[in-house]
Amino acid sequence: MQRNEDTTDASKELVPIQESGIVQAAASVEELKAAMEIYQKLLKELLDETDVVAIKEKKYIKKSGWLKLAKAFNLSIKVIDERKEIFENPKGYAYHITVRCIAPNGREVEDLGSCDTSEKTEDSEHVIRTMAKTRATSRVIAAMIGASESPAEDMEAAKSDSHHACKCKGGSTCEKNSRTCTKCGGKDLS
Repeated sequence: MQRNEDTTDASKELVPIQESGIVQAAASVEELKAAMEIYQKLLKELLDETDVVAIKEKKYIKKSGWLKLAKAFNLSIKVIDERKEIFENPKGYAYHITVRCIAPNGREVEDLGSCDTSEKTEDSEHVIRTMAKTRATSRVIAAMIGASESPAEDMEAAKSDSHHACKCKGGSTCEKNSRTCTKCGGKDLS
């Protein structure tokens, strides 16, 4: 059982904390509302135009913005697992990176970020690995601070109106399940 020091009692004896079987708010409604107001103010005053990107007329926070918020909340970020997956058909690979975010109060959040060669057909292995790490990092920060925003890096596929890397631009010849165009052999990136 946890104990908490009661500083109001002159004897300073330890008083047991009442444990409950249900999850309860960590603070009063007023304190939680004040914390959310601070968060909203941080978004407006801490982030600038280089920290957000508009995708389909909606703004998303980029990695630089999430890292600023992590610093503001004194969060620690740590990569805890990294895995490269090789694909045989179609040829390619993916990186899967798990990141842990730790708050000063000891709370921890973990999430996985992945990126593969079907998303970034012209990029180097370094870019694909870094995108996987960026996605995981942005997700754990968002989850830790209770943000409802999706990280911009998760929305990358929505940037382009065309999700086809094939020369014929897909149409009925791109098979979504195989992700390969039957006409020209290009990739369907949707």
